[in-house]
Amino acid sequence: MTDPQQKASNAITKAYEKFKNVEPSSEGKKGNKFLLDALPRFGKCITTYDFINRNDIKKTLILTHKPVVEDS
Repeated sequence: MTDPQQKASNAITKAYEKFKNVEPSSEGKKGNKFLLDALPRFGKCITTYDFINRNDIKKTLILTHKPVVEDS
């Protein structure tokens, strides 16, 4: 993993540790979502897989989108 990917994985882990034991409220459970906003070709999936492996997470849904780029 590159240094920026490692930093992103650490940021996800920090947010996960902060909110994983938050009790559900009337508005729903807060802190159970994290958006990794990064440039294309950053390695978002690899970064997420690293986070999943380090935290022994059993179920994960990763959504990806490949935009269609037309000739300009």
